[in-house]
Amino acid sequence: MKKLSILCALVLMGTTAFAQQRISDGTANAAINPDAVVEMQSNNKGMLLPRVALTGTANAAPLSAHVAGMHIYNTATVGDVKPGEYYNNGTKWVSIGGTGWYLSGTTTDAGDNKTNDIYRNGEITAVQSGFTNNAAANHSFGTLGRGLIELCSTGTIYIDFKDNSADDFDGRLTYNPSAGEFDFWKYSGGSFPQAFIGAGGYKGKAGINATAFSNTFNFNWTGGALEAWIDATKVGNVSLTSDRRLKSNIAPYSFSALEKVARLKPVTFYYKDIPNSIFKADSQQKLGFIADELQQVVPSAVSGEKDAVTTDGQIQPQTLNLAPVVSLLTKAIQEQQAQIEALKKQVEALQEKK
Repeated sequence: MKKLSILCALVLMGTTAFAQQRISDGTANAAINPDAVVEMQSNNKGMLLPRVALTGTANAAPLSAHVAGMHIYNTATVGDVKPGEYYNNGTKWVSIGGTGWYLSGTTTDAGDNKTNDIYRNGEITAVQSGFTNNAAANHSFGTLGRGLIELCSTGTIYIDFKDNSADDFDGRLTYNPSAGEFDFWKYSGGSFPQAFIGAGGYKGKAGINATAFSNTFNFNWTGGALEAWIDATKVGNVSLTSDRRLKSNIAPYSFSALEKVARLKPVTFYYKDIPNSIFKADSQQKLGFIADELQQVVPSAVSGEKDAVTTDGQIQPQTLNLAPVVSLLTKAIQEQQAQIEALKKQVEALQEKK
């Protein structure tokens, strides 16, 4: 009978050793999870881990060796360990939360850990869902799949360049979406730009030792002349090519230059002030022509149309190219000189008959 009891006990012990175990304090009695070997159940109590004093993440002590899967609560603050939960990965202790974000190879959290370099073989992405205001600057990097680097903002986007820690800047590169402009400002002591270069669409701005200004200038190459524009107003041609190699059908005048010169109407005038435009009055008397009058005699000397206006209603002035006028005057002088020479010969012939 004694032998039978011992045998039954051994059988029961073997059966218990290989069965799932549920530990409950009676406040919870749910069915055990089929994937769990041991399940603890309670509605008002927790699991208390073994509390040990670690000496460092690399040291197994107070255990005799590193054991993968070991789980403890550390009570010591020493070396690179602080109080909190740790698990062992087989080679060292690893903290489970409760500490700052670490960079690889460091023991200080992000607040104290600063580095000058980012190394990455592949994409580096920093994204925020919105934009926040910051008194000094608003930094946001985002990617929409259209570029290698994108700077995103709901308003004017700018990058500041500075050589100190003061809350200002020495240079600023900006993009204004509403105006479609790229601007570069260089500041020197105060709020006035020492140099300013910008562009908006096909127009540009530039200034040296100037305060901020709104006018834009643009140069347009027509294929034969370089036009200068202020805002939407053409103010003249910068140059005119005259190389023989660029010309065809070269021929002398087939008309009387003197007759055309006789039709010219030279005038004196003063420039007047045009409100809300780039044209300002001055007190100096000028000599010249009226463009539409000159255009009737020498069309190639005038660009633009009479009484034209820009898209915003401003005067679009006609401009002069004096090269055709100079050519015409030169030919007229030659014709006049030929007449003078002919008259001289007639006078000489009359004098010889006396």
